[in-house]
Amino acid sequence: MKYLVEYITADGARRSEAVSCDNSSDASFKFESAGHFVVSVAEAQGASSNGVRFSFFNPRPSLFDLMLFTRELNTLIKAGVPLPSALSLIEEHAPGKSLLPLIAGVREDVVAGISFSEAVSKRVPYFPEVYARCISGGETSSNLTAVLDLLADNLKKSYRLSARFFNILIYPAVVIAIASIVLAFLIVYVVPAFEKVFLEMRIETPYYTAFFFRVSSFFRNNLAYVIAAIILFPPFFFAAGLAETLKRKFYSIAVGLPGIGPIIRGYSLFLFSGMLSILLRSGVPAVDSLSAASAAIERISGGRRISEALDALKNGAPLSSAISLLRLSDEAVVRMGAVGERSGRVPEMLEAVNNYYSEIVENGIERLSSIVEPIVIFLLGIFMAAVILSIFLPLIRITMAGF
Repeated sequence: MKYLVEYITADGARRSEAVSCDNSSDASFKFESAGHFVVSVAEAQGASSNGVRFSFFNPRPSLFDLMLFTRELNTLIKAGVPLPSALSLIEEHAPGKSLLPLIAGVREDVVAGISFSEAVSKRVPYFPEVYARCISGGETSSNLTAVLDLLADNLKKSYRLSARFFNILIYPAVVIAIASIVLAFLIVYVVPAFEKVFLEMRIETPYYTAFFFRVSSFFRNNLAYVIAAIILFPPFFFAAGLAETLKRKFYSIAVGLPGIGPIIRGYSLFLFSGMLSILLRSGVPAVDSLSAASAAIERISGGRRISEALDALKNGAPLSSAISLLRLSDEAVVRMGAVGERSGRVPEMLEAVNNYYSEIVENGIERLSSIVEPIVIFLLGIFMAAVILSIFLPLIRITMAGF
């Protein structure tokens, strides 16, 4: 059987690899014996040696779909509906097409006698790892409904923040799309007419005008290929896994930019504190909780620091001391964690930090939205003006020279 093992190497790099073993314990031992720290082991579902890829035709369930599923399941269980029946009811009106086969698979496993947490863990590439670990902790502590309630609330807040950030990107995307259509019309239909006038009047063509003439000629001669590429590129982009690669590149660049960088770091810390709070509340051991939650801050902390923090926690260091080794940009998690350790209320303190980062991200999104629109309009105005003037400027000069 194939298992997808996520682990941290001795030099701090976080990796995932699919291996064939008889059981999950053998898969874990194989990497631990090589000196790696195993983060998670799950039965591979369409995994490759580089991990699981989500395609255009096989997407990952959205935060909104997971939130609805968790909320509905929690409500049904609280009402006394048995778990298999609750899953069947949700399956009849699944909140998203990507969740439908997952819910059906989980229900079949539960009916076959597998625990709910194990059924979810088998589908970790689709259900987040922290989600599966929280379910496991809730079952172990006989407090599944409370854990599901916490998960639903955290997913709701995560969806609200990500949706607000996405809404900021919609405006420039729409403006760029409209500008691209206008530019395509100019290049395909308007520029050739001016090129003909330039040739008939034997007007000397400046280099910038000649550039647009060549671009126009290329698009007109290859219009069918250009249209085909535009239609076929998105499915290929997702099917080839390029979306995930581009997403990682974007984060690595954007995290250092002013304006958007603090939002990304704040959102990562929001996810980290929320995950850690829920995992600890659900009864998951501190080492496993920190290991799962650290996936949210890998881009801003680094695999080596995460490995150092996990080693310190395994050797008996307090949770706040282990988190301090992550050297996060904001030490609020460390301070509130230390207060929680003194008062015996670590999950509650982390939840307060989670709300604090939520407000920081919301305020950052508001500030960013107020400056994105004028910047986009200004840049597009300059670009369109450059295109139009490159065509009309030679004609204007000839006209002025004739007087």
